[in-house]
Amino acid sequence: MFENIYDFGANRGQNLRYFLNYTKKVNGIKNRTLLVGVDRVSSPVNSEFADETFSGNFRYGKTYSKLKTNFSANFNNSIFNNIVNGEAIKSKDFSHSYQASVATKFKNAPNFEVGYQKSFNNYSNSKSETDRPFANIEISFLKNFIFTSDYSYYKYKNTFENSNNKTNNTYSFLNANLYYQQKDSKWEFKISANNLTNNTSMNTDSYNEISDSNSTSIYYVQPRLYMFSVKYNL
Repeated sequence: MFENIYDFGANRGQNLRYFLNYTKKVNGIKNRTLLVGVDRVSSPVNSEFADETFSGNFRYGKTYSKLKTNFSANFNNSIFNNIVNGEAIKSKDFSHSYQASVATKFKNAPNFEVGYQKSFNNYSNSKSETDRPFANIEISFLKNFIFTSDYSYYKYKNTFENSNNKTNNTYSFLNANLYYQQKDSKWEFKISANNLTNNTSMNTDSYNEISDSNSTSIYYVQPRLYMFSVKYNL
C-alpha cells in the first residue's frame, strides 16, 4: 500500500492527498459452488487461484479568500476467481468516480456549495453510469437560528451487452433542517424535513461474482418525512 499526504502550506491554501492500494490473496479459502437448477450447493476449499484488488483515491483542494474548490477521483478494480460446476470462472468489477465542487466561506453571510459527481461501474457483461449534480446551503439568522438544505439530482443509466435491456431513471432528493440554540445553552431544537421531493425509489447495482453477472434493482425509500427533535448536551 502506498499513501502520500502533501500540504502546500496554509499561506497558499492548497492541499493534495492520494493513495494507492494493491491486494493479492493467494491460496485463500473460497467456496466451490455447484449450481443445480435454482439451488446452490457450496463447500469451502483452498483456492489455487488468486483474487486481486487495485484501488486508489486522489483529492485536491484550494482555498481562496472567500471560495474553496475541491476535486476528487477514486477507482477500484477487482478480479475474482471462483470454481462453479467444476470450472474456473474469472469475473471483473471496475468502478471509478469523479467529483468537483465550489463552496463559499463567508463568516456572517449565507454559504453555498455546488458540485457535480460522475460515477461509472463496469462489469463483465454490463455497465452503468450515474450523474449527480448537487447543491448545499447554510444560512445563519437572528443570532440563534441556522438553516441548512441539500439537494441532489440523479440520472442513472445501465446497459447490458448483447441485449436490448436498458435502464434509464432520474430522481432527486431535497432535505432541509432548521436549528435553534441560544448561546451557551445545552438545549438544541431542530425541525427537519427529509425527501421533500417525495421520491419513492432509487437504483442500486448488485454484482454476483459467482455467476459473473450484474443486476439493477429498484430500492424503495422512505417518503417525505417531517421531524421535530430536542437535544440536550450533558
